[in-house]
This record gives sequence, C-alpha cells and structure tokens, in this order.
Amino acid sequence: MKAKSSVTQSKIAREVGVSQTTVSFVLSGKEKELSVSEETKELILSKAKELGYFKKKKLNRKKTGNIGYIIPPRINLSDPYYHRFFVGIEETSKKLGKNVIVETWEKSLPPLLWNNKIDGVILEAGVREEEAMQVLNYVPVVLLNYALDNTICDMVMPDNRGGIRQAVSYLYELGHRRIGFFALISPEGLAAPSSIHVRERLEGYYQALGFYRLPINEEHVYLPPAKVGGVKEIENYAHQILKKWKSSANPPTAVITTGDTYGISLIKVAISLGIQVPQELSIVGFDNTIACHYISPTLSSIEQSMEEMGRLSVELLEKRIEDGDSTIFKRITCGTKLIVRESVGKVNPGECRGKRGGAR
Repeated sequence: MKAKSSVTQSKIAREVGVSQTTVSFVLSGKEKELSVSEETKELILSKAKELGYFKKKKLNRKKTGNIGYIIPPRINLSDPYYHRFFVGIEETSKKLGKNVIVETWEKSLPPLLWNNKIDGVILEAGVREEEAMQVLNYVPVVLLNYALDNTICDMVMPDNRGGIRQAVSYLYELGHRRIGFFALISPEGLAAPSSIHVRERLEGYYQALGFYRLPINEEHVYLPPAKVGGVKEIENYAHQILKKWKSSANPPTAVITTGDTYGISLIKVAISLGIQVPQELSIVGFDNTIACHYISPTLSSIEQSMEEMGRLSVELLEKRIEDGDSTIFKRITCGTKLIVRESVGKVNPGECRGKRGGAR
C-alpha cells in the first residue's frame, strides 16, 4: 500500500518511457523549454492524473493565506478597465485576510503555482481550456471575465446578452428600427474561445431583434477579424463600414458595439465623414470606461460592474479553497446597465427611410 500511494515524478517517467527531467518540465508548465511534443505532454499529464500525482500534491499543501491573480502580458493593471477588476479583488481579499500576488502568464506556468506560494488562482481573460486544466492540477481556479464551454471551474462573467438587449430596447423606444452591430473578432473566428464576449453580445443583439420583430439585415452586422490589434485597426474598419453605410439605401440609424474603443472610433470617423452623431447615427459602446466622457459627443455605454465581478471571484475562490473536492461549479453572471449620454438620439416618425441624408 505504501508503494502504491507514493507517486513520484520518477514513477511517472518510467510508466510513460521518458526522462524524469521531461516529466518535471511538463508538470511545471515549462515543456516548451525542452521542446516536448504535444503528444508526450498529454501522455505525461494523463499518467500523472491516473496515478493520483496531483491529488496527492494538493493534499500535502499547507495554506499560505495568498491567492494569485494571473493576467496575460497584454493586460496592464494601470488601465482603468482592468484596474476596476483589481479593486474588487484587492478589497475583498483584505476583508478575508488574504494577500493578492499578481503574476503575468507568458510562455510557461508562473512559478508561484508550483512552489506552494498560493492557495488558489483567479485567471483573467483569454486562457485556453488546456491551460486552465494545467493550473487546476495545482490549485483551485476561478475564471474572471471569461468562460469556457466545459464547466471545469468556477467562472464570473458580465451579462453580455442582457446588456445588448437593454441597448436595443432603448433604441427601439427612441424610434430606431435599423440597428447595426460592430465588433472585431478573433482571427480564429467567432467560435474561438477568445471571441466569447463578442459571441454572447451578438446573441443578445439577435435575441432583441427577434423580440421586437425587427428584420435581420446582415449588411448592418460588421465583424471583421482582428489582424494586428490596436486602435488604428479599429478606426480603419470603422471607416470602411461607415463609408459603406453612408452610401447605402437603407443604412442603420443606430449601431451597438462590443466595446467603448469601437464606439469612440465610430464617433471620430463619423465626424470626419460628415455623419452627424446622434442626428444621423446613434452609437452605443460597452464597458462604460472613463474614456466615454472624453469624446464629443459623449458616448452612451453599457456598464458592467467590474468591481463586483472582482469581489465575487475572490469569494468563489475562497469557497473552492475550503471545499476543493466539490464537483459542482458555478458560473455567476453579473448584471449590466445602459448609461445614456449624448451619442444617442431619437428617430422622428417617417424619417427613418431612404439614404443617409433623410435617414433621421
């Protein structure tokens, strides 16, 4: 019995037929440094799970009082958007007597995962399922502002669909019947995990059109792939679609975007093309960042409670740390709210037909 319960990296190496060094690098998330093939990596992880290596490792862990907040390298916590998540995480952690260690995940697993520095991890946006599974081999995980199709851990997300439905509803009340949708999607397509926010917001858009029995005009839906990223690319796409809509016989009288950067880009480009906002085109963003106040006209936007999402992610993680054996995972959806500003206006009856000049 003692031999059976003693699961070492050497034993895994013997079972798979590789060196102990290879096993060590794979289990610490550094397999790329040895150029380990994907097939060998999967064999090692599968054998480790089969032998109970990870379960044994977790049972031997001592509580540290620390939780990890792991972010992709592209995220900067000084960014007002991401800082709001961090505020919720930090304040709630302090109330629970926990310390927060922020780490960037680049090519390999952050060392704090495998050197017993933390009790659990909050993962911020963009991880693949296999990456989340890797982290789960070490500590409990909560996904923040991100979700995976397979429920393998707890997740906290904004109400993407509901937020867009609110925006369509408000625009409908103002007389809009031709409402567009603009976003950039992952180069891998709309079905890619990284496109989840766009996908859910687009679903909310179609749901709302269906509820109000508005026709779906695919010329009003613009979803180009993100190639290089950045504001310049968004502005280029905004210019393309606004020029197309301007020459259309039935252009949208309003457009909803999946982020404030898109909305702000549309306003700037519309002004340069002589399209009046909101007299000719109403524009709605998503996230309600501080930048909404610094564009003229000010941008209407869908607020998501990022501080609340941060708070809930810490509370979920604390429960998971205390009850790590539970196989019941939660996906919490936080409410959204439309914040109306100058970029949205009414459509007068009888003025929403024809070309751009008489569209409003």
